[in-house]
Amino acid sequence: MSMGTLGAVLALLTAGPTKDMPTRSGDVVQVALEQGSIADGLESFYVKLTVAKGWHVYANPVKAKAPAGPATVVKFLIDGKPADYNDIYYPKGVARKGPDGEEYRAYEGTVYFTGWLVYTDTKDAQAVSVRVKVVATDGKRHLKESVVVAELKRPEKNNQGDCSARAGDEARKKAGAAMLKKLTGTWELERPGRKPSKFAQNGDLWWDIDPDLIVVTCHGGQTEQFQHKPFLDTSKNPMWLDLLYLTDQDVALGIFKLEGDRLIYLEGKHYPVKEWQKAKGNLPGRPKDFNVKKGDEDRKQVLLRSAPPVPEKTVKP
Repeated sequence: MSMGTLGAVLALLTAGPTKDMPTRSGDVVQVALEQGSIADGLESFYVKLTVAKGWHVYANPVKAKAPAGPATVVKFLIDGKPADYNDIYYPKGVARKGPDGEEYRAYEGTVYFTGWLVYTDTKDAQAVSVRVKVVATDGKRHLKESVVVAELKRPEKNNQGDCSARAGDEARKKAGAAMLKKLTGTWELERPGRKPSKFAQNGDLWWDIDPDLIVVTCHGGQTEQFQHKPFLDTSKNPMWLDLLYLTDQDVALGIFKLEGDRLIYLEGKHYPVKEWQKAKGNLPGRPKDFNVKKGDEDRKQVLLRSAPPVPEKTVKP
């Protein structure tokens, strides 16, 4: 080997990583943070994750028996301190297969996460930031784990306008919480001649409602469950009940009314969650009343309470 060739080899061995040779996952992943809207006492934020072409990161959940890498984790900070409440929507991602043929979920290209923080925690904050833990791979090699950070500075607010908005938001939040408490329990689909049963599982469709989650179970040839995050506005007439589908980023506009132990719900148009949040639910396609056209009967559900919540015990002095 000539001295010139030996020098070239030594230069390659001692040279540091180049732009074409990333070593950290943060070298191929970027994060941006956008502000959403305020509803039901929660403020939403959008996390935009962009992965360089030819690379992907592991989804959350990875959905593999033996994950090839750790799942992506999103955490919010308020003025540099971890948020007490983090409700994160993680997209499903795409299916991939590892070298051993095991399928797993991954994020590639550009994906969005939605986070909800308690408005009373964020309203006076000077900055909200997000930390996203990722491990990137090209299918052959893994880069070192990175925590990618983005920060959103809060603009100065008009105190008078902010106080008015805060008061209205708090009032709606309390009214919505009170209604959800009233709705808490299990409801089964009303059928002609059917009376409320002790167990909703005797029916073919039922709702399990608690203040943070509505689970709709359909029992036909097989049992399917759909989880939703409820958003109520009892100041509207008719009252609004919008359902965020946790399996995707769609929100169903809806209206409802409560008649004793009968819950009547009518579903309207679906929108991407980002569009719904920016408009604060004020979108076309929401039913104006409970009348349905022929062919749209399935959009209306009349539910009977079958498992009321256990009343709290009163402690006598």
